[in-house]
Amino acid sequence: MLERNRELWTESIQAFNQYAVAESNRGYLFTGFVDGAKFYPYTDTFTNFIPGTLGLLSKIVGSNTYFQLAVDLLEGAHSVFDEMPSSLGAEAIRFVRKNVPSDYLLLKDKAKKQIDQYGFANEREYYLLRPEYIESLFYMYRMTGNTTYADRVWKVWQGIQRNCRADEGYVGTADVSVDASVSGALNTVDSTESFFYAETFKYLYLTFADHNVLSLDDWVFTTEAHPLSRKIPFDGTF
Repeated sequence: MLERNRELWTESIQAFNQYAVAESNRGYLFTGFVDGAKFYPYTDTFTNFIPGTLGLLSKIVGSNTYFQLAVDLLEGAHSVFDEMPSSLGAEAIRFVRKNVPSDYLLLKDKAKKQIDQYGFANEREYYLLRPEYIESLFYMYRMTGNTTYADRVWKVWQGIQRNCRADEGYVGTADVSVDASVSGALNTVDSTESFFYAETFKYLYLTFADHNVLSLDDWVFTTEAHPLSRKIPFDGTF
């Protein structure tokens, strides 16, 4: 049964890599939307959980190839956050695939300008304190010990502090291309989702906590970041 599960996982990841991933004209890998045989170079922040999950599974089955795919996808996600003055990523973006000029030609002028400047265009330019990018950075930091991933989490946290900190808590920011420290004013989405406290804060904390705190060898996190204790630990896999 376990071997069959491994085979099914490999088949699904091969299909995912072949049909749902594309290289941008800046050399980054992004997931896209697939409808039948058509690929749309559009991705949203929800997909940023994929690098962390893929990295975990690659470790379990011992696949260096797909672990590298996880690393490359996370670099693409990083570019979406790092290019913004706020250090926060948009809810959704469009990108231009390498050697597919029609992706660019079909865009409106504003989107073309952002493609030229950032390598992608903000389709939905707000940030709602979502955890997925931080989640994947946390997993990669735990698995590799590479402090670059922790540094990137810290940079996002600083962006949240500058752009999302309100008098009574935290709220979303309406435009990630503007930083409040430069504009002098917060441009907020006046709501706070519960996942910010249940997930985003948890992954922020765990990134900088000792690795023995909720060790990945002993605990599994659900999609909502609830830790579940493993009956049989992984014994050093992570």
